[in-house]
Amino acid sequence: MTQRRKDGDGCFREVFIRYKDRVYDFALKLTGDTDTAGDVTQEVFLRIYKQLTQGHRIEHPRRWLFISARNLCLNTMRNERHTTTLAEADFAATADGPESPEVMLLRKALHQLDPNDREVLILKEYQGFTYREMAAILECTIPALRSRLYEARKRLRDIYSRLCKRGANYDM
Repeated sequence: MTQRRKDGDGCFREVFIRYKDRVYDFALKLTGDTDTAGDVTQEVFLRIYKQLTQGHRIEHPRRWLFISARNLCLNTMRNERHTTTLAEADFAATADGPESPEVMLLRKALHQLDPNDREVLILKEYQGFTYREMAAILECTIPALRSRLYEARKRLRDIYSRLCKRGANYDM
């Protein structure tokens, strides 16, 4: 084994340990399907492993991972015309115990959003990316991103309000 491959293996291990859960969580929230999220996560890390062990340097691994995950999720959803109800999604309860009814409603509202709105909210609110990082992942300008985020939040509020007024069923 060459030194280059050993260095690539070490880099891969570090990136994998640091980001595997976040990539999976992102894919799960975007697709709403545990199997698809697992497949996407596996494919993303297989691709970065190949890059690193072939001696390619990846300047911003976090950005690279999320761009790859986003593209794979969108392609999968487009190809399979993926529609999943929230009941089919495997959203784990919080570490402190079961989620409150409000959080469950928020998750339901998030899942009812268009995938484009959902992805921008997940990147910002769940993954904590900066506007600059998000703009690079989504391949748009920061002003366009701010506008997308504003509109997505507005639509999420509208859906959440409708669910609250209807007395939406908290059972998933």
